[in-house]
Amino acid sequence: MRLKASPAAGAIILTVVLGLSACGGSDSGTANGDTGSSVNDEAAVREVSTKLQQASRDGDAAKFCSLFEPSRLDAWIGNKRCIKIFKPALKQASDRKIEVETIDIDGETATVKFNVGETKFKKFDGKWYVETPDLEAQAPQKD
Repeated sequence: MRLKASPAAGAIILTVVLGLSACGGSDSGTANGDTGSSVNDEAAVREVSTKLQQASRDGDAAKFCSLFEPSRLDAWIGNKRCIKIFKPALKQASDRKIEVETIDIDGETATVKFNVGETKFKKFDGKWYVETPDLEAQAPQKD
């Protein structure tokens, strides 16, 4: 079952995913643990974060959506709908400056803290992706 999201929700989702449009990142990130794989994971998360920021600056919704894990993106809203939702939101976010403060990795999940918030990443089949937002979790709770 796919969740529905309107283009108006795109800006909100965009903010949830990432403060967006960073101008590079700092090298102050740290990975939990001291194994070589943690260092490799940190580099991979930083790379995905950089691609996400570049897609945001460029207003490239197709590139932006390609950074979500494909099967989860399909279950969430699908690639075409993702592009339609994020295209206007990315145009509005292109002037924001965000810097990476830290990267914390715990197994197959990572949290990148930016100067304006944080973004979650997940590792699937050995590759890191931006965590697909949970629209139901973002919806206001009804009593």
